[in-house]
Amino acid sequence: MKETAVVICNWNKKDYVLNCIESVLASTYRDFDLIVVDNASTDGSAEAVKERFGSHVHVIENERNLGGAGGFNTGIRYALERKYTYIHLLDNDVRIDAMALEKLRTELVGNPDIGIAGSLIYDMDHPDTIQEMGSMIDWNVYHMKLNFKGHQDRGDIPESVECDYVPACSMMIRSSILQRIGGMDERYFIYWDDIDLCHRVKREGYRVVAFADSKVWHKRGVAVRTDTFANYYVWRNRLHFFAKYCETERMDHFVGAIFEEWFRSLFFSDYKGQHSSARSILLAVEDALHHIRGKASDNRIFQKESSEDPIRTYICNAKSAAIIDSPKLELVRTVIERIKSYRPDLSVQLVGKFHDAESLKRQFEDVEIVEARGWKPDAAQIVCQTCEHIVEERSRLEADVMYIDPYMNIVSSKADRIKLQSYDTVYELYKNIHYPVMRTKLLELHQALSSERNG
Repeated sequence: MKETAVVICNWNKKDYVLNCIESVLASTYRDFDLIVVDNASTDGSAEAVKERFGSHVHVIENERNLGGAGGFNTGIRYALERKYTYIHLLDNDVRIDAMALEKLRTELVGNPDIGIAGSLIYDMDHPDTIQEMGSMIDWNVYHMKLNFKGHQDRGDIPESVECDYVPACSMMIRSSILQRIGGMDERYFIYWDDIDLCHRVKREGYRVVAFADSKVWHKRGVAVRTDTFANYYVWRNRLHFFAKYCETERMDHFVGAIFEEWFRSLFFSDYKGQHSSARSILLAVEDALHHIRGKASDNRIFQKESSEDPIRTYICNAKSAAIIDSPKLELVRTVIERIKSYRPDLSVQLVGKFHDAESLKRQFEDVEIVEARGWKPDAAQIVCQTCEHIVEERSRLEADVMYIDPYMNIVSSKADRIKLQSYDTVYELYKNIHYPVMRTKLLELHQALSSERNG
């Protein structure tokens, strides 16, 4: 019997899962069996895995798509029955470093207080750019804060980060813990299922730690989706998670914060002409409030509307551009990459307002860096201000400046500024009508989940 079961969950990503398996089989650590759980793929994934790898991989074929949670649980149950010491979960669209498994196994062996060990996750399309190194639950805004998101790895990453959660795209967990608390909650189907698992492990008194020497590269599938799949599942499952685990005395704060963000999401979906996204968010919250879970019914997820990128329009005739930075480096990087993709010839400056010039130079080697002090807006033909959220800038918008936030909300024209002027009026209308209903339903859901939370 091998020490570790490596479990890959797959659904319709044949080429990615084959590459993932190749990287796992090249690991320096060898004391593992590899299990691929196929969620009823229709692209020939299961057959391709068996044909290429034969007895090196054990393939379990589910009769239907059970989602990430159900797929992983299929592999977890198989591993627990065979009494492996550790179980390592991997998404199908990752490629792992040869030392990734060995590092996590070594840390679990040497630190019995660590329940889950996770990897440093890089962006597969930008191999030096970090997606996350574990994440923290932010109980003030009721969301996740991803460590080092968008950071360029220049050798300045800590060896380890103790955190609230590491993603199931690469996590190693003690089988003894899963024997006691069970696997993933399959009612999430996908998204927040691994966050819930990590939270339950921490409630048992164990630590969750991400390690920089365990490196994996992950394809960001959500960013290229053309439907509202993520809008629905992220909103529904996030509400369920916090309604379940939020302390009762903080529930009014939770309701207020989530209502304001819900309204923002609806307002700016309409602002951008993304009406399908707004519909999915409305239905997701409705289902969450009525404790409807599992795989979404067909009338919950829709195709997104196509639209022209305002960044392309804004810079089309410019000769030079200045981008003013924000605390979120990932947003700055995204804006620079988009501008460069549309106009490779455009002269671009990055103005350091929140970061010093030296740190920006390490992160953005191909862009001219200037200090905000002494810089004048008329030095560039167009100016792009990155920000936390454009709604927070609405009272101080400057003419001839483009504003952009991490949600790709953009103010670039007089028409955009006029639309923003209605925000407060519409918010008050929504609050008067919808807030009392949301509060009542979320408090009822919290009460219903209390026994499950404490069980």
